[in-house]
Amino acid sequence: MNIRNFLQWLAFASALSLISPHAMTEERVVRGKVVKVVPITETQTTQQTRTNCNHRKPATNSGLGALLGWDLLHDCDMMSATKVVTGYQVFYQWDDRTYSRTMSQHPGATVRLLLSVD
Repeated sequence: MNIRNFLQWLAFASALSLISPHAMTEERVVRGKVVKVVPITETQTTQQTRTNCNHRKPATNSGLGALLGWDLLHDCDMMSATKVVTGYQVFYQWDDRTYSRTMSQHPGATVRLLLSVD
């Protein structure tokens, strides 16, 4: 390539980069190694009314107060708490550095990364 052709090519490449600066950007998909996954949990409580709480019915000759007390205790509310995983804090390595991000699903051994190279 002679100097004139090289200068024409250089002028064309410069003009192309001015018109579309992103045309020279290359995107690559790489994998980062997952080093730690921490589940993000939320406690959800539910209330259930049970009709049998194992309270023994008093004898019929125990009196009206005992029978009314048993009737009030016969229905009881039970609270149950359940931990639910709502996401994951994922720590991964790329280019000798450790990064983290929140993900909705467990990532497995690697995470997908999109690199833009100018």
